[in-house]
This record gives sequence, C-alpha cells and structure tokens, in this order.
Amino acid sequence: MTRSNKQPFFTKSTIINQTSHIIKDKTPVPNPYFPDPSPQYCPPQWAFPAIRAKTIPPYTAIEAPTNTILSNNVTQPMTQSINSPLSAFPFPLCKIPQSATLIFLLTIAQVLTARGAEMTDRFEATVTKQVSSHYLVVKPDGYDESKTYPLLIFLHGRGEQGDDLAKVTIHGPYEMVKKLGLEVIIVAPQSPLDERWDIDMLSAFVDAVLEKYPIDRQRVYLTGLSMGGEGAWRLAIHRPNTFAALVPICGVGPSSQAAKISHLPTWAFHGAKDSVVRVAGTKKMIAAMQTAGGKPRVTIYDNVGHNSWKPAYDDPELYEWLLDQSLTNTTQK
Repeated sequence: MTRSNKQPFFTKSTIINQTSHIIKDKTPVPNPYFPDPSPQYCPPQWAFPAIRAKTIPPYTAIEAPTNTILSNNVTQPMTQSINSPLSAFPFPLCKIPQSATLIFLLTIAQVLTARGAEMTDRFEATVTKQVSSHYLVVKPDGYDESKTYPLLIFLHGRGEQGDDLAKVTIHGPYEMVKKLGLEVIIVAPQSPLDERWDIDMLSAFVDAVLEKYPIDRQRVYLTGLSMGGEGAWRLAIHRPNTFAALVPICGVGPSSQAAKISHLPTWAFHGAKDSVVRVAGTKKMIAAMQTAGGKPRVTIYDNVGHNSWKPAYDDPELYEWLLDQSLTNTTQK
C-alpha cells in the first residue's frame, strides 16, 4: 500500500434547500380584563392562555361559603353554587359581585401576559454552502489506474480532528488491509477541530472521490469509529443507495431513520463496557433495522470499553465479509 505524499484537497459548493415552519396558536387571546361586568358572565376557556396549554377539565360547579370575598374591608355576599374552570382556584369566576371579580382579575393579570393575535407563517430560502476537506489516500501496492478498485471510506473519531493528517492514521483499518494484501483504495477525510462530521461535506466528498479515482462503484464501503461511527450511520442514511456495506463501530445513529438502510449489509461493533458511547445506542439501531426487515450483524465485545475498533479492525473475517458485498447483491451475505 502506498500513501499519497501530498495532501489531497477538495472543495465544492452545494446548494441546500432549507424550509422552516413557525407554528403558533391561531386562537386570538383577549385582554384578561373581561369586558362583560355582568355577574352572570363566565369567561371562556381561551381567556386563560397560561392555563390552556395544559389539560383543563370542563367548567364544574363548586360550593363556596357565603361572605368570603373582601373588598375595601367590606364583606360581600356570594352565591352558594358557582362555576369555575379549575376547582383548585381559591376564588370563583362566575356569579360574584363585580368588585370581587375585579380583585380576582387583577390577581390573574399579574401572572398572565396579554398577547396579540398569532398566526402560522412559512419561510423558505436557497442557501449555497461551500464545503472542503483535506483527506488521506492509501492505494494498494501495484496500483494501476487502468483498473478499478473497491473503495473503503474511513471516518475517524473526535481525537483525530484538526489539520494534521498524520492523526488520521492512528486508528483504522490500514494495517490489516496492508497485512492481508487487499487491493483496496482507502480514503479518510479529516474533520475540523471541535466539529462533528458535516454530512453535506461528506456527501460531496464521496462524489469527488468517485470522480477522481478508478473506483468500482458497485463496491464502495463505509466505516467509522466513535464520532466517525455516528457519521457513518448518518451518511449511509443520507445516501442509502451508494454503499455496498456499512461498518459502524461504537457510534450511535438515528434509530427513527434506520428503516432507510434496512436493505444495506451492515456489521456493527461495540464494547459492552463502553462508558463514552453506550452500547444501547448500537443495539437500538440494530433492532430498528431488524424491525424494518433488515438482517444486520452485530458484535458486542463483553470485556471491551470504548476502543472496540481495535478488535474489530484486527479481525480478518471483517474484510472477507466486507469484500464479499456488492450493490449487485440482493441480500446480505
């Protein structure tokens, strides 16, 4: 295997359509000072915006003792049976003298904020995004541009971020691919410091690599560890028909979207004692794929922590399985 002496670099502008929705309550909310001074007036439920957001029981009759509301130190008589939106309220809202009603409404006004009419609106715009990345290229011994080769895309973890490509070689499948003498091209982009994998950048990167190198497009494989494992899950979901196989290691993906890749041959790895990325995330993804009809493989190492990539990438069986997968296959082998 030979590594490129210079740092390959790609850059591309990607157009992204972004649509966001602002959904608000359409119901007009009046001023909480009720306009009707009639002692028979009962305010509707929408008059209490702070309360309406919760589940409110219907108006119920409660019993209130007479001579309970004070106004200017004068005891006011009250009706025995009254209506209230919440029995927990200390004061009734209906059939009480106007002076007592005003006292109650002033109290409510202190905790409720009057709002104007609200509506639903929509925003849409087209955004042009510039993406770029340095990346490592590892070519097999005897590389011949007249031939096509399987492609293995490797996504590193958080510890290898930055602008030093030497970090990208610290972990990964390189040693075993060389040891087994596999005729595979490996490409490994590098994520900027303190940034997670940008799926738009990765998708553009895949297109650029497929155009630049002699790749067998039926045999494009994706793998990653930790943060790169998460990136591998998400990139596969973003491009469900590009990859012939997926190998995420100790990374968590969005299980709600796992059905999109249920057809994709997948072998996931994780350490049972991983305290950085919990193994439950991998189990959840695998279960979601199985529920959608997929047949993914999963290996959980009982006595391994976060560095489950070490035994995974050191296993020759992984590469035998990997190279046996192709987009022309209809089922996982």
